[in-house]
This record gives sequence, structure tokens and C-alpha cells, in this order.
Amino acid sequence: RTLVSANRPATVRVVVMNSGGQAGRPAAVQLSVKGQVVGSQPLEVPAGGQAEALFPYTFSGPGSYGIEATLANHQDLLPADDRRAYSLQVESSVPVLLVDGVSAHGLETKLGFLEYALDPGPNQGGPFQVTRIPLSQLRPSLLQDHRVVVLGDVRVLDPAMVDALERFVVGGGGVLVGLGPETDREFVNRYW
Repeated sequence: RTLVSANRPATVRVVVMNSGGQAGRPAAVQLSVKGQVVGSQPLEVPAGGQAEALFPYTFSGPGSYGIEATLANHQDLLPADDRRAYSLQVESSVPVLLVDGVSAHGLETKLGFLEYALDPGPNQGGPFQVTRIPLSQLRPSLLQDHRVVVLGDVRVLDPAMVDALERFVVGGGGVLVGLGPETDREFVNRYW
């Protein structure tokens, strides 16, 4: 994943491949976070195959984390490919914008249950920060404060909003379109 929330369990998956014709000697895969080794697992990789190691980890706070996986106690002809580093941005919460085609209150509307599933109540410490609005309040400026936008049974968007959503996606944001009886399917298919 490219998006991880702080203080929530995550799993770092490390895949080791052996493209050679001989089985590799047993080795250990070490995982380091911010330069500190946080786990090690023995691993045997068959010739021409791969094996994986899973490391559970909870990131203590938001920020940028350097993660590195290294083959330890391992000697081969190309030691340069025995490590992989990755930079991960950890968020305190994922800001989600729910845009309801008609109303923005209660469980009886299109996005009511989704809102409750993402944010069951105050002080629950969940990974999502949910804002729910009716379509009439949707403005391009709202997109800059969110990572995900969910359009729930939205009939039509004006061209400026369609353009803003396209730029939002190109910039790394996510858009989910929930179809319903009020949705103009031709509009949705034309733009998405």
C-alpha cells in the first residue's frame, strides 16, 4: 500500500526472488524502519522461484518512514540486489470526502452506511477522517484537503468540477463513483 495510517497495525511484505538455476542457501530477511532492525525471518528460496516474509508493524506516528529489507547472512555473486529501500508516508488519518447526490444526513441516504463504516463515532480512533456533504456544496477547493472522494448517486457535475476531479486523480487522489437510480450513466461512462 502507498497509504498507511499511524497507530494501526500494518504488514510489510518482502518478496525475495532467485532467478538462478540453483537453490539459494538459507538466509535471513531483516526489516529495518528508520535504520532500526525491527524483525528478522529465515527464508529459503528455490531455484527460479520466490519466497515471501511478512512483518507486522505499527507506525508510531505520522511522517515519512524509510523502510529497508536486507538479506543477511547471505553471499551471492551480486550482493547489490540483496537489499531494497522504500520511503513510505504515514498519515494520522485518511481524509475522505463523501458527496451525497441528494442529502448529507442520516443513515437512510445513499452514503449513510459508508460514513458509519468509515467513522463509527467520535473518539473511536479510526483511520479515516470523514466529511460528508450534499452535491450542492461540492467545490474544487474542497479536494485539496482530501485523499479520497466518494460520489454517491450523483446525477451530473458541472465541467469545472469534472476537470477538478480529473486533476485530483492525476495528483494521486482516489475517486469512487457509487451508481444509483439518480446517476446519469452516460455522463459517468463519458468521463470515467
